Amino acid sequence: MALPEALPADFADVSILVNNAGGALGTAKCTENDMNDMSTMIDANVKGLIACTRAFTPGMVARGEGHVINISSIAGIEVCSPYTGPHTTALAW
Repeated sequence: MALPEALPADFADVSILVNNAGGALGTAKCTENDMNDMSTMIDANVKGLIACTRAFTPGMVARGEGHVINISSIAGIEVCSPYTGPHTTALAW
């Protein structure tokens, strides 16, 4: 992936990656959810985390050091609303 190489030289050797995605789309009832909202939530909260982790961990492994910290919303473990199913599903993944 090109992301680490696109950073300025002083920042290219990332040793701590903090994945912190979010968003609260898809809060309608499950019978009324917009699939574009669902796709946006999955793209940000799941695919974004996977892509960033994939981009930076090879350098961490090559240097023999590094940490990945994944931050999620409390909504991943706590019911905030009866309509937050898509949000909490994406966070719990």
